[in-house]
Amino acid sequence: MNAEDPEEPEEWESPPRTFDLRTAFAIVVVVLAGAAVSFWLVSTRSNPAAQSHPPVTATGPRRPPCNDNELAMAGAFLVCAHQVSDPASACTVSGKSLVAVSVISDGVSRYILYVDGGTDYHGPGSYVLQPWPEGTLGDHGGPVKVALRTYARGDLWTSTSGRLDVAAGARGGRVTASLAPARTDAGRALALDGSWTC
Repeated sequence: MNAEDPEEPEEWESPPRTFDLRTAFAIVVVVLAGAAVSFWLVSTRSNPAAQSHPPVTATGPRRPPCNDNELAMAGAFLVCAHQVSDPASACTVSGKSLVAVSVISDGVSRYILYVDGGTDYHGPGSYVLQPWPEGTLGDHGGPVKVALRTYARGDLWTSTSGRLDVAAGARGGRVTASLAPARTDAGRALALDGSWTC
């Protein structure tokens, strides 16, 4: 550069490049980790059951980990439910008659559990559950049976097999049952396992 020639621009050098392969790799890792965390947050917030209960496996539903005083429901939904105070709950126990209507909740939704001793009930003990005769909800004859209805929508599942244990006092016990949807459009079958009270 000539000091007497003011029109000639000075040449300048570009700053050294600091963007190398290690920096590119670090950026990719951070972006992927952020995407994974975002996906996990969205999926658990849109599915509250995924936050506290295991997923349904390819071979069938697993029983959710419930407390001793709860009823596990697996299949159509995967929740633990406990009895709640509700005017719809009722319990009629006298001699050889047992009719229990118990409102239960998983903390989000409410359900109605029906336990019907039918004409086979003879007091506290263990009973083999029979299929609930079609169209007989509210008709207390026939075999010992159970049913479950969603409180808000009214979807109904009725027993197909299982076991009902009635404790002394006949106001509770244990149930292990397979239930089928009463209507074909109600969804998947349902398994019950755990405590019931009225």
